[in-house]
Amino acid sequence: MIYEISESDECSLDRFEGVHCGAYKKARMRVESQGRHQECLVYVDPVEREGKPNQEYTERLNKGISDSDLPPRYVDRYVRKFISDNSEKL
Repeated sequence: MIYEISESDECSLDRFEGVHCGAYKKARMRVESQGRHQECLVYVDPVEREGKPNQEYTERLNKGISDSDLPPRYVDRYVRKFISDNSEKL
């Protein structure tokens, strides 16, 4: 999903994502969506080792998946190998 945000939104995201204390780093990434390429702001976890996401984060991601109307095939192919479906808990 790509969202257009304001400078104020970006400042809020920076605060919530802990950019100032190094919890996440901001970067720009070239993204293709519906045949169109654009530069997008992304937040990158500086920890490179893989780990299991905690339950609160998994629940938040599943809520976002539910709200997004992403095609189930896409979710099954690209998301479910990392984030389990805990919809019975939502």
